[in-house]
Amino acid sequence: YRAGERIEDRRTGLVFDYGRRSGVLHSEIMAPEGAPAWVYDRAELWNRTEEAENRKDSQVAREIFLAEASELTDEQRLEVTRAYVREQFVSRGMVADIAMHAPGKEGDERNYHAHVLLTMRLTDGESFGPKERQWDKTQELEVWRAKWAEHQNRTFEKLGLAVRVDHRSLEAQGIDREPEPKLGPTVSAMERRGIDTDRGDERRGVMARNVERDELHRQYADVCRKLGLEPEPGRADPARVATKADPVRKTAHQKMVQHQIERAVKEAREEQRLKEWNEARHQAAAKANERMKRRDAGKETAKDRQERREAMAERLRKQEQDRHRDFGREH
Repeated sequence: YRAGERIEDRRTGLVFDYGRRSGVLHSEIMAPEGAPAWVYDRAELWNRTEEAENRKDSQVAREIFLAEASELTDEQRLEVTRAYVREQFVSRGMVADIAMHAPGKEGDERNYHAHVLLTMRLTDGESFGPKERQWDKTQELEVWRAKWAEHQNRTFEKLGLAVRVDHRSLEAQGIDREPEPKLGPTVSAMERRGIDTDRGDERRGVMARNVERDELHRQYADVCRKLGLEPEPGRADPARVATKADPVRKTAHQKMVQHQIERAVKEAREEQRLKEWNEARHQAAAKANERMKRRDAGKETAKDRQERREAMAERLRKQEQDRHRDFGREH
């Protein structure tokens, strides 16, 4: 699916054909020097990978997701991806299946990314050897994240671009912002269709708090500048917006955001009901006009008389309701 190709699973006989999949900019397999020729055949590679595992809960492969820089060209992104994969994975004996994807048609136009599917075992002739447990350690993942940032930043510097990336968390970087939750393709598609989701509401709440946080930082910096003081890094006004260390204020802010969302939904529903009521009223008025025309022309039918009586009874009922409501307000 990642590479947009057709593969047959030899174990089950099922065929998975994604040849018509769009958005795949480039796909290739990179392998260590001296690897057998069959590793460059995607279907053969992953069938043999499956066949090397005996346990039903075995981990067959590892996937690495690389966020690519939209500031680079397709060729530049491919070059930096190859260099990184070769240095961090292939040089250590892994076979890497790379698929580079373009942004979705309806998503963020900057969302260039790559999927790198890695083998868990060293190649051994016509099959795979033992698993390399060193690759499973958490420290390895931390190194891979740091090295990907280094590769991209070296490319930016080489090209004279001012942009830089940092693999560390916002907190580790000393940036006073909440990380925005990832929506994922399913939730993103629902949000684009106008369907509100819990995850979407959560992200909108985070964005609202970050906007407020940025404004408070700006106000704090302005006050320090007027007083001739140097603003402390990462510090906002004492009445700062909620952070993880301020759960009471954070909860209050979340409730406020939720209230704003609920009010907007309520207003939208009321607007829809008003629209439907107006349409029904116009239709009723049009029918009444037609009945009056037929009555004036002496062509009133029994159905017209019945509808006229029902309309008169409805008007009297509403008048009676209005009198009771007005009487209740006076007393």
